[in-house]
Amino acid sequence: MVPSTAQSLTGQYRAHHGEMMRAATRLVESGKLGPVVDPGRFDLHAAEQAYEIVASGTARVKVVVEVE
Repeated sequence: MVPSTAQSLTGQYRAHHGEMMRAATRLVESGKLGPVVDPGRFDLHAAEQAYEIVASGTARVKVVVEVE
């Protein structure tokens, strides 16, 4: 059963969230799960270009803007 928004707000059906987080932590720590990041990097001057990539919906990974 998929909980409704009202049920989610009450905390009902959340008992399994802790185990889900522990399972995700084990996957991250074992190197089986991690972020998928675009190999390109954008500096602050190219932030608008990075935004356009994300806004276009073509980005299937995380886009990084480096701020120094």
